[in-house]
Amino acid sequence: MTMITATIRNRREFFYAYDLWSRGTSQVEITDKLTVTSRTVERWVNLFRTAPKEETVKDQPFRLLNMKKYEMDWGDADSVITSRREYIKNGSMRWSGSYRNLPMPTGREVFWLFSLGKMRTFHRTSPPKGRTLPTQLLHDFVDKLVTHERETLFGQDPTVTEEKLNEELEELQARLLVRV
Repeated sequence: MTMITATIRNRREFFYAYDLWSRGTSQVEITDKLTVTSRTVERWVNLFRTAPKEETVKDQPFRLLNMKKYEMDWGDADSVITSRREYIKNGSMRWSGSYRNLPMPTGREVFWLFSLGKMRTFHRTSPPKGRTLPTQLLHDFVDKLVTHERETLFGQDPTVTEEKLNEELEELQARLLVRV
């Protein structure tokens, strides 16, 4: 279900506002963080509120109590959340430290990371092919999936088509395949 028929001119700010709104940021605080007018933020927030609840809840911070909904156990949930927070922090898997100031990944991010991490060909310990670690490739692809779903939710032309995403998934599987 899409609510918008016109193209959003300032997509980057629109989706940043959506991220903030999904994390419980007030409309006033959102306006303070953006370069658009308060009236624009008000219109956008009204659009966010009319989006289907079953979709917007996916963009809220992941709640550990929902792990059973995704058929995850504690170890899976901890692993996915830790991995995503490390990616958010550095864009790489080389950071360790306190997560106190890092946001919890969204339910949508956790779903995709967990689902894709179950690919038979994906092994976190597999050696990098090229210069990019397998986990980095996985997180980058999750970002594309999340962006695609959000663009579709708000009726925007997707940056990457489903066909292209499918091709990239097949390429990802091939790059992550560990031959024994």
